[in-house]
Amino acid sequence: MLKVLKYNKVNSSKVLEIFLGRRKSIQKKQIIAVSKIIKNVKKNGDKAVLNYEKKFSKIKRSSNKVFFSNSEINSISKKTDKKIKRAIDLAFNRIKKFHLKQKFSSFKFKDKYNNELSYKYSSIEKVGVYVPGGTASYPSTVLMNCIPAIVAGVKNIYLTTPALDSKINPAIVYAAKKCGVKKIYKTGGAQSIAAFAYGTKNFEKVDKIVGPGNTFVACAKKEVFGDVGIDMVAGPSEVSIVADKSADPDLVAADLIAQAEHDIFAQSILITEDKKLIQSVNLSLKNQLQRLPKRKIATQSLKNFGLAILTKGKTRIAEIVNIIDIEKLILDKDTDSDYRPGFSTRINSDLTKIAVSMYPEYSIDRDENGYFNTSIVRTYFFHYDSGKNKWIRQRQYFDNNRDFFGISDDFKTIEMRTQNKSKISEQIRNNITGDKIVEFLVFAHYKDFLGQIVYKFLGEFHSSRDRSTEHCHVYIRKNTRVNLS
Repeated sequence: MLKVLKYNKVNSSKVLEIFLGRRKSIQKKQIIAVSKIIKNVKKNGDKAVLNYEKKFSKIKRSSNKVFFSNSEINSISKKTDKKIKRAIDLAFNRIKKFHLKQKFSSFKFKDKYNNELSYKYSSIEKVGVYVPGGTASYPSTVLMNCIPAIVAGVKNIYLTTPALDSKINPAIVYAAKKCGVKKIYKTGGAQSIAAFAYGTKNFEKVDKIVGPGNTFVACAKKEVFGDVGIDMVAGPSEVSIVADKSADPDLVAADLIAQAEHDIFAQSILITEDKKLIQSVNLSLKNQLQRLPKRKIATQSLKNFGLAILTKGKTRIAEIVNIIDIEKLILDKDTDSDYRPGFSTRINSDLTKIAVSMYPEYSIDRDENGYFNTSIVRTYFFHYDSGKNKWIRQRQYFDNNRDFFGISDDFKTIEMRTQNKSKISEQIRNNITGDKIVEFLVFAHYKDFLGQIVYKFLGEFHSSRDRSTEHCHVYIRKNTRVNLS
């Protein structure tokens, strides 16, 4: 299914660039067609938009009205399933909470010369949101693009999605209504981007256009940029997955398909050091595609633009990622590497602590959302000492109050030992000499990008009688997964 590129020679980078260039060359041809569409819309307005919509959408019977009335919006919105409504409501609040954290504040101050200096943030007046609707329907796109505008203070949000025949996912309408969208247009493609950029009798001329789309929408956003602001050129979809032998091939395949099904020009790439993983992923792709409703689109995308890159070493992996310059990057690697100081911790730069929870019976409660109830977890914290390049914790575990409690850099060993070779306290010694093997559940403890304390399970550790002494108590990682049932 996926073509395989062995990235181990000097000219491998050139081969990769040639492969990536194939898609770009196709887009160059599309830019010519898109430019003609934009010029026609600028000249002929709504008439051109409608003609292109009927031509490309192949709609036999369609309305000449390019937007939904308020009564239509209310009627369609009511058709949304109650469970979908609840999901959208929940997502709305969560997304808004996230973007509120991003909001900048204006400021002013006086320098030593008594000059008043200031920096002011203000919202733009009008935003146009493009929501794909040709091969798929995405209420999430409505939320992801409208909510940042709401937080920024934009008063006029307009939305367009392919629906000239008035067939539209009620969830899109419900989400748009919840976001306070002023008007929902029924058109898609490059013609809608042009209409937003330059305005028509019915289309509002906006200050900025946001949202993903197919390759024609992406090309159109490129062309109008400068006359109007854009968020980014999002589309066709791109994903690259960096995975090692610990990765689940079924999940990797699912992530590749999730992008491939968007568009025949979507690009899905797997980067790995494990040859067997590529074989397993290809097998899983074959099986999953058989059950996929949009099998034809995904298959064509993977056939033309799918790739598995077999390489060796973090340096080459980083080089490949930089060459591809992808839209989405997924790291599917073993826990050991995910949380080691170094290459991969860039994705969790706030990792500063390790928490150890002592619950041999695995009686860890979960809250209603399935998260660990960390308030009941008894923990000991390690801090990463960059000077010593170790995870350490100073605490009164021993008789002389001078102890060392550390976890190895590979997160496979925990040591509890005295600094001056005094004996470990009686309680700790019992863990070595007693009949019962002491077990620790170990979690990574850090602040995420929302500033919330989160935990990730690192493994189950058992006390080691073979490696422990009266001066040093050692725990060895036995499992990276445990059954909490």
